[in-house]
Amino acid sequence: MSSIEFLRESGDNTEFMWSFVQLLKKTMVEKGEVLYVNGEFAEEIYFIKQGKVNIYSENGYAYLQLKDGQHFGEVEVIFKEPRMGKAAAVSDCLIYTMERDDLEELFDEFKDVRAAIIQKVKEKRDKLRQLRD
Repeated sequence: MSSIEFLRESGDNTEFMWSFVQLLKKTMVEKGEVLYVNGEFAEEIYFIKQGKVNIYSENGYAYLQLKDGQHFGEVEVIFKEPRMGKAAAVSDCLIYTMERDDLEELFDEFKDVRAAIIQKVKEKRDKLRQLRD
């Protein structure tokens, strides 16, 4: 699911989309930088504007590569689970982040959007577990 698809789950709710975008924080990540490690408490969702990030299993196998327009980390943030692997930049990246607390506030305000997004994230969690295993 790309970052645009994540917002499409809002049912084209313009107010939600505007609020969501206003809460994003821009950051530069250098090649080789680790964004999170397996088992860590999830605080952020990551949206890749430019660059590539690999997600690694516990044994160090890169089971997923993400690039421009994609996002990751929402599964653990939304379900308050520990990180499922390690995320590391394989190139210099421009990334936008959304803090867990900010997302929860948005979900409190836009309950209809929350339900649609959670359903899609459940589906993604199942696919990621299959890839990882």
